[in-house]
Amino acid sequence: MTRHAYRFFADAVSGGVAVLGPRDRRHLEQVLRMRVGDTCEVAAGGRAYHARVVPGGLELMDEIETATPPPVTVWLAQPGGRSDEAVERLTELGVSRIGAMRCRLLKGEFTDSRLDRWRRVAVAAAKQSK
Repeated sequence: MTRHAYRFFADAVSGGVAVLGPRDRRHLEQVLRMRVGDTCEVAAGGRAYHARVVPGGLELMDEIETATPPPVTVWLAQPGGRSDEAVERLTELGVSRIGAMRCRLLKGEFTDSRLDRWRRVAVAAAKQSK
């Protein structure tokens, strides 16, 4: 039986060590309670790696082979709250880009806060679905 491997997205990689952002670092340390020596996965620079928790971040060990998804872009013309669910599902399916379609007949508008929310939803969905 295999154990679930948590996946994080690195903000930067320096000297074979991936550095996490403050939210991911907090999640790793305080929510998951991972300690030095525990293993996980980290995505950095378009690649995924097995990694070990070290005091300064995540030490990259070996690269994980991943399938390259086809480059699919989906444009959403639904600026309301239900668009968040569409972004989540599309990300889980492997869509490479999601855009906000703006046109004259569109009811409502895409606010900057909505687009920021889409980014957070997409990152969370990508972590969940790997």
